Amino acid sequence: MVIGATTSTRMQLWLAQVEGLFALVWRWLALDAVLRLLWLARPDPFGNPLVGKVDWYWFHAVGLDSIQGAQLALPGLVVLSLLGLCGGWTTGWKASKAITMILLLFSTAFGLVDAELMRFVGTHFSWTLLVTYGNPASFGEIPRMIATDAGGPFLNALLVLTIPALGWWQWRVMPIDDRRWPRRTVAYLALATAGWLLTAVVWSGSARDWKLQPPVSLLWQELQTRERGERPPQIAARGLETFKRAWTAGNPHAPSVFAWPTHPLVHLTAHRACMALAAGQLDAATTLNCQQDRDGDGFVLALDCDDSRADIHPKALEVGGDGIDQDCSGIDAQPYNVLLIVLESHRSLGVGHISGQPSWSPRLDQLAKRGVSQRRNVSAGMPTIASFMAIYTGLLPPAWAIVATDFATATLPSLPATLRQHGYYTRFVSAADPSWDNQHVWLRQWFEAVDYDRSREEDADMFAHLAKWLRTELTQAAKGRPFFVVATSRSNHFPFPRVAGVPVTGSDAWPDRMRDTMGYADAAMGTMLDTLASEPWFARTLVIVTGDHGYPLGEHGNYAMYQSVHVETTGVPLVVAGDHPKLQRLRAVVTQEPASHLDIAPTVLDLLGIDPSGAWMGRSLVAGGLGYSWTVKDGLWASEIGARRLLAHATALDTVAHWQVFDRLVDWREDHPLAPLPSDREALADVSALAGWMYDLYRQDRIVPVALVGGER
Repeated sequence: MVIGATTSTRMQLWLAQVEGLFALVWRWLALDAVLRLLWLARPDPFGNPLVGKVDWYWFHAVGLDSIQGAQLALPGLVVLSLLGLCGGWTTGWKASKAITMILLLFSTAFGLVDAELMRFVGTHFSWTLLVTYGNPASFGEIPRMIATDAGGPFLNALLVLTIPALGWWQWRVMPIDDRRWPRRTVAYLALATAGWLLTAVVWSGSARDWKLQPPVSLLWQELQTRERGERPPQIAARGLETFKRAWTAGNPHAPSVFAWPTHPLVHLTAHRACMALAAGQLDAATTLNCQQDRDGDGFVLALDCDDSRADIHPKALEVGGDGIDQDCSGIDAQPYNVLLIVLESHRSLGVGHISGQPSWSPRLDQLAKRGVSQRRNVSAGMPTIASFMAIYTGLLPPAWAIVATDFATATLPSLPATLRQHGYYTRFVSAADPSWDNQHVWLRQWFEAVDYDRSREEDADMFAHLAKWLRTELTQAAKGRPFFVVATSRSNHFPFPRVAGVPVTGSDAWPDRMRDTMGYADAAMGTMLDTLASEPWFARTLVIVTGDHGYPLGEHGNYAMYQSVHVETTGVPLVVAGDHPKLQRLRAVVTQEPASHLDIAPTVLDLLGIDPSGAWMGRSLVAGGLGYSWTVKDGLWASEIGARRLLAHATALDTVAHWQVFDRLVDWREDHPLAPLPSDREALADVSALAGWMYDLYRQDRIVPVALVGGER
């Protein structure tokens, strides 16, 4: 309909055209909502659910997109107003309509590309991603991936047809009724306001918001981002030296060679280094006598996986179940199963055998008597997704970044993937939606199966389900292989709700609620272990229990998890229990050495007799090395070596008054700060260099070469 000067007033004419613009936005949002639902409801290209709660994510996505629609209408409104005031109402309407349509169509096209990229690799489309990871080989793979997409072969390409269809619909179906101008405009603005309240105030969530970001938000962030160049060589050199010094002290039983030219974090045993040298993968200047036979067993280092022991060589008699690979086959014969349990927000201050106080977790105390427990264990990063990555990759998180999302296409080591290469069946069982925080992108690479159902989100239900599955379906699934099964709980998540089955032992204040939900999770875990104790395979199973992070309840004046890295926030239990020979001398021991999530992978590899070569940053907790730990949460850093734990903020590294130093052997709760020493300044410089160096390695995809992780992602 041609806009003329027939309306009663200029204001009515302007308002009628505003109504027309918002009719465009309304129609775009209707199609966008359908496309969002189609994206969220489809499985990822490998057949796994993209999200666990489609309705929750879709509702949130529509809220975010309603805000974007209002933003996309603003340029057209400005043009309409300027030209209209100059008397050009017809021109103003056509120009504003064209501008708004172009923006809406661009948003749809960009959104489709971004959504499909999120389905395939778990990250958003950006210039940084294109520059860092784009290459002709990957582009050449696109047709094959589209043709084999479990979410619908070639459906990605068909969706592109919605863009011209939307354009035709918008341009042809545009009546403007000046008698009804307020209806769509006011209603849409109300929807956008409601969307803002929903996503920013009532139900905000950084991880969900990140996954669902619309194109306007992505482009704005891209414009604000300045690619960080590699730090000066001396920073990288100090970061590498800090790690090498810690690794050597923590793993004296596994002398290592650092000589992979493009991946400085990689450490190899001498035998593996000889293999890599023969393959031309190490620095040509590497000095290593691969033809020596130090132990006199008749096998040179190039063939002998441990040239310091004469009873270990390719022809040696293998002793099963002792955690030693005597015949150099790559793994101990008859290796133990591993059941790893990660308890949500399970802080060490509530665990009696660690804190010395009345326990909120008595079943975990009982389990600790069957193995070794770490009194000074901390989470290497926060929140859950940072500890998730640290537990499975054995790598320190970088400052001001989340590995799972910021480096979603990086090549990283992982404990479950390594165990799969050595013949293990791997399964991830979760009480929380594993699509949260982009976990599913990594889980589908690492585990054979991911087991989640929204009907089992309370811990008692999840642990009962796992116990039943292990008793009735494990044998068929594993087919005679040892297993690595992970269980992650949920009920003890902030704000610690009193769900059915959680006992009420006090007031409704946070400390009482957390005590009760921690006890609930602990009891549910204990019931599962009791159920499994009679299974024939249980005697040959390692049970490892830790928490993802703690939670402050007012200690040191903090009530939010991101306010500090004190023990109440980062301190979590770490118990390794079982009848393994390497654990016998440590039974019921609560060690006083620093430890962290980074130690889980090296400890498991040691107990299973697997070569520790790779990019792991922790140490084996059963080998007697020097303990150390680092925690990085954005600018909050902690370093713990020996008895001293040092806390500081990255912006105040030179301000001694802002440091906090504690003797954790005599002041485990960190109540009595000590005067800093000159050595503390060096420790701060070390962790600063390490955090910066790690960021560069992640960003440049130089953590570990594909040759050490067993194939392409």
